Amino acid sequence: MPVLHKIRIFGWPLGQGVLPVGHRVKATSLGDGVCKLCGIEVETLLHAMRECRCTQELTFLMVLLWNIWNQHNRWVHSNQLIPTRLVLEYAQIVKVRGQIKVNVDGAWIAAKRDATIRVIASDHHGLVINGCARRIEGVHNAETVEACAFEEGVRMAIANGWENVVIEGDALGIVNRLKATKLDHSVAVTFLTETKETLRVHAGFQIQHVTWEANRTAHEVAHSIFQSPADCIFDLVVPEFISTIVINDAIFSD
Repeated sequence: MPVLHKIRIFGWPLGQGVLPVGHRVKATSLGDGVCKLCGIEVETLLHAMRECRCTQELTFLMVLLWNIWNQHNRWVHSNQLIPTRLVLEYAQIVKVRGQIKVNVDGAWIAAKRDATIRVIASDHHGLVINGCARRIEGVHNAETVEACAFEEGVRMAIANGWENVVIEGDALGIVNRLKATKLDHSVAVTFLTETKETLRVHAGFQIQHVTWEANRTAHEVAHSIFQSPADCIFDLVVPEFISTIVINDAIFSD
């Protein structure tokens, strides 16, 4: 892809860590090393590119670099690439500072009439801060299981006193029903009455549909409970099997 020559010139010292940021300039006795934007911290390369409060709104850059690295890992480990257009699109999905993201998913094995739900909450840094994974009873189909997962996600947000929350899942039908204003007589809606009322009262709660790929971690955790003898509820101390799934997803996902 064609790149302006001056951008190529910028890229080399950036990659080598030799951009003339404040602390390097100070070493030559040409300045005090303090960042000229915030006027508070010593301007290191990391500060200039990410940590300065005056540039933190440019999170898109860091997310873009992260997605480029994921593209690299995808090729090295699975010999696959996604279109460059998608790399850019993924980078534009940046969480708002202070916002909690709650991923929900359900798993249903019809032959065994076995159902599990999984809810994992993370902060805007991607740090897992709360979650649960457990079996549920009294459901009869996959859609109802997904409805229960969203209900559990909303309850978790209420219990923790979160105000700015995005609850995501890959069950498009449930997302549409939670957002709908028209009367709905489906079986799943009977499980969503309380949830819809909660969403009406809490303006800071959002329901969002994501693709299966984007909700892959939730899906894997929900299915892993079928092999687990006990339910799992956690906060900052994440169970090892869930931590492994989350870390692998962070390294190899989009």
